[in-house]
Order: sequence, then C-alpha cells, then structure tokens
Amino acid sequence: MHRQRKVTTVVGVIIAVAVLVPSSSFSVETEDGPMYLTDSHGAAGVIWAMMSLAEADPKYMDCAEQTMKWLMHVKKVDDQGRVTWLLSYSAPPGHKNRAIKPPGLPLPIILFFNAYEKTKNPEYKEIALDAARYMAEAAPYRSKTKLGTAYGFAFSVGEKDPGLILGHSHGLGKYMQLFTRAYQVQPHASFVDALRGMLVNLKVNAVELGDGAIGWRAFRWKHIKDKGVIVTGYCFGQAGLIIPLMDLAKAMPELKLSDGTTPLSLGNAGLRYLIAQAKPVKKGYLWPYMRFDRKSKNPGLGSGTGGIGWAFLAGYQANRAAGNEAFAEECMKYARGAAEYTLGMIERAPKDYVFTSGGGSGGFGVCGGAGGSAWFPIKLSKELGEKDPEFVERVRKCTKRLAMMVIRSATPVGDTLTWPLSTGERKHHKIKSKQVAVNMALDYGQTGVVLELAEMGKFLHDDEILDAAKKAADFIVAHMVKTEHGWKMPRFVYLKTEEIEKDK
Repeated sequence: MHRQRKVTTVVGVIIAVAVLVPSSSFSVETEDGPMYLTDSHGAAGVIWAMMSLAEADPKYMDCAEQTMKWLMHVKKVDDQGRVTWLLSYSAPPGHKNRAIKPPGLPLPIILFFNAYEKTKNPEYKEIALDAARYMAEAAPYRSKTKLGTAYGFAFSVGEKDPGLILGHSHGLGKYMQLFTRAYQVQPHASFVDALRGMLVNLKVNAVELGDGAIGWRAFRWKHIKDKGVIVTGYCFGQAGLIIPLMDLAKAMPELKLSDGTTPLSLGNAGLRYLIAQAKPVKKGYLWPYMRFDRKSKNPGLGSGTGGIGWAFLAGYQANRAAGNEAFAEECMKYARGAAEYTLGMIERAPKDYVFTSGGGSGGFGVCGGAGGSAWFPIKLSKELGEKDPEFVERVRKCTKRLAMMVIRSATPVGDTLTWPLSTGERKHHKIKSKQVAVNMALDYGQTGVVLELAEMGKFLHDDEILDAAKKAADFIVAHMVKTEHGWKMPRFVYLKTEEIEKDK
C-alpha cells in the first residue's frame, strides 16, 4: 500500500526547542529562516489543515485551536489596538525573518475568521478584525493617481518598494481576499479604502493587450528575467488576482472607480487574456508561464491548470450573478478544459504510480502537485452537480486514484505517515544529505498533504483516505512544540534513523 521505503529506527525525532538550543544554530536552516513561522510554512498551515480534518473528526480541532492560542500569545499590538505578527519568533535579532512580513500575514488572519465561523468564539473574530485593520491601515504603501489613491504592499514593513501586485501567494490577490472577508464580517471604512486602493493599483498598472484583454506584470521577481512576461497561474500570476476580483464583485457590486472600472470588469479583462493564451492539449487546455517557465505540465493549484481553471469557474459564477450569461458560458468552457487536462493526467498515470518528489509537478502539498490537482476538479464537480453526473463520477474516480497515489508514496513512522524530502529537495533547502527531513509546510509539505487528503476523503466519504489523513495529522500533532501558551510547528522535522531501507 505504501511506497517501498520505511524508517526502521527513529530516535531524537525532532530538533530541540529554541529555548534549549541557541537560535543562531537555526540561522541557515532554510531560505525561509528559523523555525516556528506564522505563515503557511508554520502556524497558518497547521490551522487550515486541522480545521479541514476536524470536519471529519472533531478531535483535530484541538490542534488548530492550540496553534491559534500560540499565535494569540505572540501577537504584537500597536498603540491603536491593531494586531500583527513577526514571521519568526525564534530568529535571532537582526535576522531577516525577525520582522513583520506582510505577504505571509493574510492567511492566518483569514483562518481566524474561519475559526470564528466554526466555533463562534468572539475572541477569534476580535483578533482577526484587529489584524485586518493593521494590514489595511499600517502595512500598505500609498501613491496618488488620477483615479485615486493606489494601495500596494511591500515585502516588509518599512521597505521602499514598488509593492506587490501579481498573484495570490505574494501578490494583491491575498489582500483582496482578506479585506473582502473582513468587510463581510464587519464593514469598516479602512477595509473599503484598501479594496478601492487595490482596485486603483490594478487599473493603473494593467497592460492593455487588445480585444479587451489586460494583464499584470510582476514587480521585483528575480525568477522572471524577461520583465515583459505575464504569468498566468494562481500563486504568482493572473489567476491569483482574478479569483478575489470575482469574489469582491459579488460582495461589493456597487464598488466602482471614477472611470467606471469595477472588480468584475477588471476580472473579465484578465480572463480574456487567459482565453487568448489557452493552448489546446489533448481534450483540454494548457497555459504558458503558469509559473516562471514558458512550458509546464503542472496540474496543481498554485502553479498549474488547477488555479487557472478555478479563475474561470469564479468568472462563470460572478458573471452569472451579474446576468452576463454569454461570457459566463465562455468561462465554463475553459474551466472544463482545465479540468480535462488535469483529469487526463491522473487517468494516464500508471496504476501503481508513486510520487518520488515532494515539489513542483510531481509531489505533495496544495501548490504544485497532488493536492492542487484534486482541489479544482472537486470544486467544479460541486458546481455542476446533477447537471453533469458523468463528469462528477469521473472526478470521483480520479480523486480516489490520486489519493491512493499520495498514500502509496508515504513513509510509515510508527503509526503515522509522512513524506520526507527527496535528495534534490534536501539540497534545495540546504539540508545535509544524510538527514531525513520532513517539510511541514502547506505549499509542498506535510500540512498540505493533510489538507489534501482531508478534502479528498470528505468529498468521497472514504474512510480509507480519511484514515490516512488522520495518520498524517498524527505525525504533525506528535511534533508540535507544546508550551503553556499553545502549540507551535517547526518548519522542518528531522528524523534520525539507523537505516532507510527499500523492501524488495
């Protein structure tokens, strides 16, 4: 059932807590810096994964709430009662990650809103609103334009930078999602100002591409040598702006700039560019520059067809709500095409396929590989429902097949399951080659696997998949650093082993 690799002896499973080991020993652990991060590489990833699994087994909500308890303990509060966090609390003074990093902050705030909806705990609502006010009032840079004040966000508070614009992971998309959510929970002028300011930013920085299409280019990304490239994907590209624009269009249909620009008109113009760039592949569609490369075969959410298909699904829903039926159907055509490409890849995979890499188009987590591959087809099947039962059944079969690929790829550790980094990934993260390391992050790591298996298992009502999700979650719970002020998650877990063997 599992990949032919197992940990035979495990001792000293986790690195010592920061209070026991000098923080300088972690200073070169990873590009992201020392452990105990607040964003999707740490606390936020744990919260999202555990809240998802708790819908199937409520006991896992305790881990999510203990992680939120830690975040509440280490929060920073300014003189106006606004809340924020450092990226890492174990980083030594002067380290780049011992700072407030806006790109990583929206997700934990959104998850506090999610937790409030699930538990009705007013403390979660209060901290989320106070943190959202920080992001709206203290974190953005502002610039004057003919259309009003444009809002952007630098990589760190105080940086003199043109600001983030493209995509969701490190772009304005995540901020639009946050402020739209905050406005829906409790309308506040600062949220409206921020949303209008980001709409101005997207309008004045849009590149006109003809036939009503527009695109946005990345600022300050060393990965893109050609500054004329418009990335199409979700995490770092066009799709990551379109989805929150469509959500904003539904939440605030009255929002409009002085030239008549609305969230829906901007989102639709962005979709027209994606339509123009769609390349027929087999029975589906593929897009160039879904991340930083012109050619990619990634079916994942963050940097593949999953995220682009989601943008078209969001466009379908928003345009239907606005009465634009013709364009809504055009969006559905490309949403189906993105799903077709993804499902085709799953169906063509060998029956006993095992993932050998944890990142990119071959692996784990919700951004690059297996998790994101399931995410969008499931969303689309829920939209189509009884209108297309054959498609829904196909998605169900592919979801099961994909889940079993992920489960087969696991390494058992006691009664838990985990997915250690491959040799290439250890080298990428500057981890000594003999160390067996588990990436705990949401994007390409263990918390992402828990989230993806939980979502697949709930969709299928499949006990086998949910059991694997619980075993993966149990690995996380076993390695949370538990303090009187809540639980925190290391960026990596290191397994000391006598031997990694391959069964014959």
